[in-house]
Amino acid sequence: MKVIKQLLPGVLLLCVLVLGSVYWFQRDSCDCRKRIDYSNVNLHKDLNRDTFLSPLQEEEYQHILNDWSNFDLGSDSSRIHQRLKVSSNRELIVMSHDKAGQKHYGAIYLPQQFDSTQQYPLLLWANGLNQKDPSVYLTKNRLIEKLLEGLPDYFIVVPSYRGQALQTYYTRYCSDGFFGDAFDGATDDALRLLHWTRENFPAVDTQRLALFGVSRGGTVGLLAAARYPSLNCVVAQSGPTNFLLPIVSRRYGKQYRYQFLSKEAPLSILREKIIKSSPLFFVDHYPGDLLLIYGKKDWVVPISNGENLVEKLSDKPNLEFVQLEGGHSAGYTQQSIRWIQEHNRKSF
Repeated sequence: MKVIKQLLPGVLLLCVLVLGSVYWFQRDSCDCRKRIDYSNVNLHKDLNRDTFLSPLQEEEYQHILNDWSNFDLGSDSSRIHQRLKVSSNRELIVMSHDKAGQKHYGAIYLPQQFDSTQQYPLLLWANGLNQKDPSVYLTKNRLIEKLLEGLPDYFIVVPSYRGQALQTYYTRYCSDGFFGDAFDGATDDALRLLHWTRENFPAVDTQRLALFGVSRGGTVGLLAAARYPSLNCVVAQSGPTNFLLPIVSRRYGKQYRYQFLSKEAPLSILREKIIKSSPLFFVDHYPGDLLLIYGKKDWVVPISNGENLVEKLSDKPNLEFVQLEGGHSAGYTQQSIRWIQEHNRKSF
């Protein structure tokens, strides 16, 4: 017994080291991480930015609206990979949906004490962008934990966008596609996952659909609002809103070039991608309730992004604009959850 007690600390330390090694090995061996390649970021280095990023033209605007109106929300196939019991009496479903040979993974948390004969509201959580770590973590993610705690009767839907890994319990699911399609492309993936969830779970109350996104997720939320008016309410925090500005291209530098200018394509196609990633031009199409949150000391996404939106939406009666004293990581999660509970209700 004495020998066992002496050996126990060493055994525990060894277990921690082994688990830690497995975790870090999986992080470093992530296929999504390996795909990020900056070798072409100077592909269009001789581009005249001021000319290329000139103001939006009406024919460009109408072409994009027409393109979005013909967007196919359906998937060619789908598969459920895991069903897990998680805390708070919920089931977590990890699935994938395929479109044109591209596979994208998503997570769906069922409501607590789920009863398939009942109707439940749904929240889509749009995650932010980490250029060095293309992952969305379902474990030890405090924000997702707060959503699960604060919205116990909700479906919580979490997409992993193209080129991004979905991480859960030492398993990584790496979605296909170019990680630089981080805004309009990510919105495609989010909307397809939302549509799949609606189609496969009749218990989703289609009149109570909400979206909450921070940083890149805030931009995805605004783009989704413009493209998917069935969303009842949207919370968009700290999201860039207009990439069609030379000053913005300079602010984000290498990351901007990677996302928008690292592909061999006609300049008209590259420019269209930039416009499609800029919700400022389109969010006035959204009829639902909208909460905008920006930090006064945010040097990553300046508060001017929110101010420009508010100016654009000056006639929108169901808009709220919160200006926080902090920066890009300023909190407001609990207040946002309460706002969602209040505003994601049926209209009758």
